[in-house]
Amino acid sequence: MQRVNSYSDIQVMQGADLVHTITFDSEFDVDDYTWSSKVAQDRKATSFTYDGSPVTQVVLTIEKVSDQSLNVKLTGVQTAKFSDDFEGVWDLVSKSDSGSLKVRQIEGDVLIS
Repeated sequence: MQRVNSYSDIQVMQGADLVHTITFDSEFDVDDYTWSSKVAQDRKATSFTYDGSPVTQVVLTIEKVSDQSLNVKLTGVQTAKFSDDFEGVWDLVSKSDSGSLKVRQIEGDVLIS
């Protein structure tokens, strides 16, 4: 599991790059999992406006930093597409390559202002 709390808020300026690093315990190897991460309005998949269109989620890019660390990322172009003072939630989900169980490893609030 991870070394930091399983709840982490993210705040980013609209139009700025977002890079949020998640570090796991030394016995946890990120290569053993498939990863997904998203920003949403809420946990109920409520529609919100992104780049002028209604969506229920925006997918974050996941980048391996080391065997125990991942970056979740959005570019400045992507963060600029959120409405002013967007408030929502985000999460990082893993699925073991040897199984089908999905685990929410970390979650939190996100504010783009």
